[in-house]
Amino acid sequence: MIDYEVVATRSGRWWALTVPGLKFAHTQARRLSEADEMARDLIAILTDAPEDSFSITLRTTPGRLSTEGNQWRTFQVRQAATGPDYATAQG
Repeated sequence: MIDYEVVATRSGRWWALTVPGLKFAHTQARRLSEADEMARDLIAILTDAPEDSFSITLRTTPGRLSTEGNQWRTFQVRQAATGPDYATAQG
């Protein structure tokens, strides 16, 4: 069974999802809990493989969340994809 790495990065109010091993493999999810479903659907479409024929390893990276105007705060994920979306403002 093939295992695809999916990188989730916070982007505003969304999670940007990228599959480094596949060309043009980018999608998004509103919540981290939706990342597996969205990534699995994307990979199945790009590889023409059934959704249950591969596994996914989700890795999160810090992202940026817009606040007011041009100010930005960096957020770091504190919990894995199996739990709620938690973030801590830095700076």
